[in-house]
This record gives sequence, structure tokens and C-alpha cells, in this order.
Amino acid sequence: LQVPMAVAIGGALGSLLRWGLANGVVSDGFPWPTFIANVSGSFALGVVLVLGDLIGRWAQRSHRAAWARLWRPFLATGVLGGFTTFSALVLEVDRLDALPALTYLLLSLGCGLLAYAIGNAGARTFLGVQA
Repeated sequence: LQVPMAVAIGGALGSLLRWGLANGVVSDGFPWPTFIANVSGSFALGVVLVLGDLIGRWAQRSHRAAWARLWRPFLATGVLGGFTTFSALVLEVDRLDALPALTYLLLSLGCGLLAYAIGNAGARTFLGVQA
């Protein structure tokens, strides 16, 4: 029951963050709020997964596995899962004209993958963690 609760609480927080972003970013016809959420969330996921590895190793050495097993579901699945949104991306692609839709889709996927890679590699470098 602890892991589902961690995911649910994290998801609620992530959804509120996305709602705040959607209401705080002015869109000029291009779906900037969803793009920003998905790319920044991809970057954050790259960092979170590296931190998760470190926390897992620390938990094994210090016998704090109970806390450590909630950290990753809370942040990666909950907060970032609630913050990022593939469903909104698909809906927005469907609503745009053909060329802007294709541009948005390719930018979202390319920038999201690049952001994840930069976040993951940057965190590994900064924290001295081997792949």
C-alpha cells in the first residue's frame, strides 16, 4: 500500500505543477506548456534515475531500503508521470495543421530524448556515477 500511495501523492503534485505551468505560460498557437512540461520532465527523469541508483546503493549499505523503495515511485512515476503528458501531446498534434503538427511531434520527441540524455549524463558526471 505504501508504493501506490507514494505514486498517487506524487501524481497529484506533478499534475498540479503541470496545471500551474499551463496557466503561467502564454501560448501563441504553439502548445508551449505541454512541450515545456514534457522536455523538462524528460530531463528531470534522466537525473532522477541516476539519483535512484545512488539512493538504492546507499539504502543497501545503511539498511534503509523501506524509504529508498518509495523514493523512485514517488518522483519518477508519480511526480514526473503527473507532470509530463503524452495524451495532451497527441491531442494537440491532432488539433494542429499538418506541418505544425509534424514539427511539434518531432521537436517534442527529439528534444525529450535529448533532454533525458543530457540530464542523465550530466547527473552521472556531476555525481561521479558510472553507467
